[in-house]
Amino acid sequence: MPDNLCKHCGLPESDHHTFEPIAKPAKCKCDPAVWENADEITQVCGNYEDALFEEFPEGYCKQCYHPKDCHEK
Repeated sequence: MPDNLCKHCGLPESDHHTFEPIAKPAKCKCDPAVWENADEITQVCGNYEDALFEEFPEGYCKQCYHPKDCHEK
C-alpha cells in the first residue's frame, strides 16, 4: 500500500492533480483507512495499555486507540 494517500478520497498521490496527503503522527504504522476520519488520527501515546472494550479488537491501546505495533520502538 502506498504511503502517500489523499485524505479526502484515499487514492494514491499519482491519481491526482491536486493532492492533500494524510498526515500520520510519528510512530504510526496504521493503515489510514482504519480510521473513520484521517484528520483525527491521534498521536501514539508513550504507554501502551490494552483496551478491553468490545468496540476494539484485542491489541489496541485504550489511551490512544493505536495497535500495539505502533508503540514498539
